[in-house]
Amino acid sequence: MSENTLTSRQNSYKSHSINTTEGRARRHEVTLELRKAKKEDQLFKRRNINEDDVTSPLKEVNGQSPKQMTVDEIVMAMNSNDADRQFQGVQGARKMLSRERNPPIDLMIGHGIVPICVRFLQKFD
Repeated sequence: MSENTLTSRQNSYKSHSINTTEGRARRHEVTLELRKAKKEDQLFKRRNINEDDVTSPLKEVNGQSPKQMTVDEIVMAMNSNDADRQFQGVQGARKMLSRERNPPIDLMIGHGIVPICVRFLQKFD
């Protein structure tokens, strides 16, 4: 076989024109994106609490799920003198931050919830 024939056969092969380094880098990027998307979906699924889960501490005693609190209600509950109300406020803040796909972290910080939580962590009762 002559060199011209070999060169023409190589040029006619479909993957010969593709740069292997570029293809490898593209496959790597796609794989990373797929892994990140899968990981994010798994975290989102894990954060969502199954409503049929009986062992969930978020369930009320009568089996009903507590209503979603607003940020203002959470702050008022956390600043109250009643320990049960404070617990409900902390629980509402935790649920809001853990369930949503894009949690309102800056909004919570802006309402001054972080120092209140630190104060609760310093209590021993």
